[in-house]
Amino acid sequence: MQTDSYNSSSGFVPFGPVTSNSLALDSLHPFQDRGHSPIRSPDLPLPTNYQNSTLLPSSNGSPSSDFVLSHSTGCTHNDSSNDERSQAGSISNDVSEDCNKESQEEQNAVKRLTSMSLMATVTSTGYVDEQAQNAFVKEVERVVMDPVYWVRRESSFVLGALAKVVPDEIVHSSLLPLLERLLVDPAPLVRHSSLFALPVILTRLPVKHRRALAVHTMQSMSADESPEVRSGVLEALGEVIHTFHDEYRKPGDDTEGPPAELVRMFIGRRDDKKVWDGQQPALTQPFDRDKLRWLDSFYNDPSRPLICAFNLPAVAMTLGLSRWETLRETYLKLSNNPAFGIRRTLAASVGDLAKVLGPEIAQRDLMSCLVGWTAEPGGRDTTENRTIP
Repeated sequence: MQTDSYNSSSGFVPFGPVTSNSLALDSLHPFQDRGHSPIRSPDLPLPTNYQNSTLLPSSNGSPSSDFVLSHSTGCTHNDSSNDERSQAGSISNDVSEDCNKESQEEQNAVKRLTSMSLMATVTSTGYVDEQAQNAFVKEVERVVMDPVYWVRRESSFVLGALAKVVPDEIVHSSLLPLLERLLVDPAPLVRHSSLFALPVILTRLPVKHRRALAVHTMQSMSADESPEVRSGVLEALGEVIHTFHDEYRKPGDDTEGPPAELVRMFIGRRDDKKVWDGQQPALTQPFDRDKLRWLDSFYNDPSRPLICAFNLPAVAMTLGLSRWETLRETYLKLSNNPAFGIRRTLAASVGDLAKVLGPEIAQRDLMSCLVGWTAEPGGRDTTENRTIP
């Protein structure tokens, strides 16, 4: 920024440019040792009262009328320079105000985020009275429309916590519409977080409504354009299937169990052999904006085997002994996966699976896998204390 006393390219300049008639005054220093004209003309004598002289504007239009020179201060005040300084100061003030405004908005967003975190923590304790429940629900209703996406994302956790304690009518009238809004949020991370509030709310719905919402949500979001959302669907799928377990059955509900569409999403497609064999490389190329390609990436997700191995006991418990054959092929494929972490995860759940399947099927399908894992290097540590009852 250039003022009357500083030039950014040449340094200190005591005076601004002055124009009068045909003379151009480039600069004039009041403390020169000799009378040298600043307009590069022959030397001019200095006034006798040099140290205190002041050149003031005159009324006759002389060259001195364009500026004021004070030898005691060594500076000039040019009208154009004052205007520039005023404009620069105005811009500086505007920038400062914008920065302060942005800083204040960010601080307010952090406060709203902290408020959501505290509400989720308090609600998860289960000791929330009716008045606090209503206040929390109203606050979540406000925050799901917050302009800051990471504040909206935090509201998903409060939503899931509230769904465990509020009455059924509040779930239907307030929490369910809020969840549906978050599931279609423009921010991928908000959609991803909302998936983890879905299972809790599903358990509070009648089975017919539960089945329709679960199938629609999981199928549509498995083809989401965001890879984070698609991975979130795979991670939440086991818990969503488990909401159809008998423990969540309400009076008058059918006994059909989880929808076949969800089970097929869990076990994957039979032709995706490379995924189950552990040969599927990580997908690093941008996805084609085509739902079919996004759906393919959901089934070809390299993390699918490990996620399925982790959730398989809950799914098997939900399906029960009568539908084990639906999962058997998937289980055997996972047991032969070359990734040590996958086999170790399966070994950790052998005992729980045996309780569901009974001794005969456990002997046929689980023992052979357990013996093979024990024979591996380090396998004894992997299967230690994982005995079949």
